[in-house]
Formats: sequence, structure tokens, C-alpha cells
Amino acid sequence: MKSVRAFCLRGGWIGRLATVSLGLLTAATWLLPPGAAGAANLYDSAKKEGKVVVYTYNPIPILQVLLQEFEKQYPGVKTEYYRARGNQVLNRFLDESRVGKHVADVLILSGEQTHVMAQKKLLAKYQSPECASYPAT
Repeated sequence: MKSVRAFCLRGGWIGRLATVSLGLLTAATWLLPPGAAGAANLYDSAKKEGKVVVYTYNPIPILQVLLQEFEKQYPGVKTEYYRARGNQVLNRFLDESRVGKHVADVLILSGEQTHVMAQKKLLAKYQSPECASYPAT
């Protein structure tokens, strides 16, 4: 079963976009212990799987830029996405969770939808090292 990770979102929409961008561009390393060996192993595994699947409500032009950059950073790992209204994205993931079939590797949701996932215990705690770069508000 895949783990979904939540990360720090501080600041306004620019901070959120930067954090989401960073999260997507480093999604392949979220489940790793620190160190290059772990990153190399996960990258090899991702290449074998062949793709990263993103569920989002974000506008397609923004999403396409993020996915293109991800594919440049991780050659051999293609990206696919499912884009819909936020509640549709959430409901699709919840339906998959009920039957034990997780397709998404990365979820980009609103705070309200993330709260629903937390209530259903579908999020694992994750403190990004990048949070230190953002001032506490």
C-alpha cells in the first residue's frame, strides 16, 4: 500500500505553489531514508514501475510545467495525471482506499480535503527539511 505524505505549507499562495512544486519534484524521495544510496534505489524502482501518477485540482498549464520538470529530473519515469474538481479528486482517492487499490503517487489537495484525509487516517506525518526555509507565521 502506498503512503501519502503531507508537508509544510506556510505563507501565501506563492509559498504554497513553491512547496507543492518542490513536493512534486522530489516526490520520488519522500519515502526514503536520508542518503544518496536510498535515492538511487528508489529511482531505480521508479524506473522499473515506469511512472508517477498525480491526482490534482490544479490548472493544467501549471501541472504540465511541474510534470515536465519532474520528467527532466528523473529520466525514464513518466508522469500521468488525473485532474478534476477538488472533491472529485478526494472522492476518487477515498474510493480507491476503500478497496485497497492506491493508484496515485502524489495528491495535490486543498486544506479542507487534506483535513478529511487526516480524519480518515490516510496521511502519514512528514516534516520536510525545507520547512526551515519558510518563516513561521
